[in-house]
Amino acid sequence: MRILHTSDWHLGQNFNDFDRSDEHAAFFEHLYAMARDRRPDVIVVSGDIFDTTAPPIGAQDMYNRQMIRLSELKIPIVVTAGNHDSASRLEVSEPLWSRFGLAVVGNLQFTPDGQVDTDRHIVEIPDKGFVVAVPYIYKYRYPEIPDKADATIEERMEYFHNILLKRAAERNTAKLPVVMTAHLAVAENAEKTDYDERIAAMEFCNIKSMGKGWDYLALGHIHRPSSTWNKHVRYCGSPIPLSFDETTPRSVSVVDIESLGAEPRIEEVEIPQMRRMLTVPAEPKPLNEAVAELAMLKADEECYVRLNLLITDLPDGDAGIRAQNALQGKKARYCGTKLTKAIFSPATDSTQPLVSVANINNDPMAIAKAYYLQKNGVDMPDDISAMLKFAIDETINQNRL
Repeated sequence: MRILHTSDWHLGQNFNDFDRSDEHAAFFEHLYAMARDRRPDVIVVSGDIFDTTAPPIGAQDMYNRQMIRLSELKIPIVVTAGNHDSASRLEVSEPLWSRFGLAVVGNLQFTPDGQVDTDRHIVEIPDKGFVVAVPYIYKYRYPEIPDKADATIEERMEYFHNILLKRAAERNTAKLPVVMTAHLAVAENAEKTDYDERIAAMEFCNIKSMGKGWDYLALGHIHRPSSTWNKHVRYCGSPIPLSFDETTPRSVSVVDIESLGAEPRIEEVEIPQMRRMLTVPAEPKPLNEAVAELAMLKADEECYVRLNLLITDLPDGDAGIRAQNALQGKKARYCGTKLTKAIFSPATDSTQPLVSVANINNDPMAIAKAYYLQKNGVDMPDDISAMLKFAIDETINQNRL
């Protein structure tokens, strides 16, 4: 079975008030050409189709038109909701989308008697394999384990995933490959990961909680393409960069699985970018030096750019105006300033960088932690972080229904 794996489109994102619809349109052109030329057996979209639970009309129109266009290739498409999506909004048109060969799973599916509706989560690709479609599920909504009221969240996750995989195995009499989708942060060891996103309080789960029986775990949620510790587990990454921290190449993944139990062959197919994310200068510098480097950008450089300032007190009030003047007549899109505050260190008799506050892509937890660090000079304590994370999760969960 050949899978074209993509995720984290974030349609409708306005980056610092700049519309990105032309970048998304360019991505869809590449996606269509790739699907047409490589002829996957299924296209898997692992969540975060939209950037918000109430995307603008233009983003919804683009999604509808592009999915219809993809469906004309007669390739099955499986779409699952991410934490940025409204599960109900995605699912409301599922009966219509099914006529176009799209299977849409936004929510955890139940039968009328309250049992997990396993077959609603399983998409059969005739003569090729099965896709176990798992959307983003708020952690406290995983089904409880019978006769184990004190089960941990990860035990409930493992129980749920194994229910689906057991049913897929029952249906998979021909021993075809099995793919499972998910939209969450997974690690071999949840307490120790190499993902930069950990600093933004992303909550990881252990791979054991994903159950057993899949040949390839098609993940969304982390925007950097990666499968560093297990070739059966992969984040395909977002097709366009969504913050200044996302400077690695963007891609989708083309995955070939010969048979049930076989190791996937993964090809990372780069998506050319219309606009780069640039931080200028690369290291923080005082205003005059930083603006001088900004002025050296080529006039035809299509990019988003932020000024990287080193300050000892408050930033100069005219920093933004001077940055915009330096970019006059250029194609660069100015997106504000990254501030690094320096303090005098008696030990070295010099100033040292203390706190860096970047554009952190409207992540409330990251913003809160950065503010706490800047205000108090120490990291936010774990107990406060846990309470705040719970409140944010509750709010997001209510908004996405």
